[in-house]
Amino acid sequence: MPFAQHGYDSETRDLLSRVFDSAWERLRVVHQQAAQPRNVQAAREELEKRISEVHANGERDPDTIKLMALKAFDQRIKDD
Repeated sequence: MPFAQHGYDSETRDLLSRVFDSAWERLRVVHQQAAQPRNVQAAREELEKRISEVHANGERDPDTIKLMALKAFDQRIKDD
């Protein structure tokens, strides 16, 4: 389960998990390479990291967290 080891309270963990699920569905469409079996684990970990970073920077709106995390993910892919 995403965010289980981050020490979030259950409400925050539920929120971030919903954001993650929505973002992952979007990412699978946009970045088909991320959805390939050999890339799934790394891509999911990266997405979780990006969502956590956005939340840690104070953002609380789920749609904004999702958009900012996906942009950060995109940038990370471009930088590689």
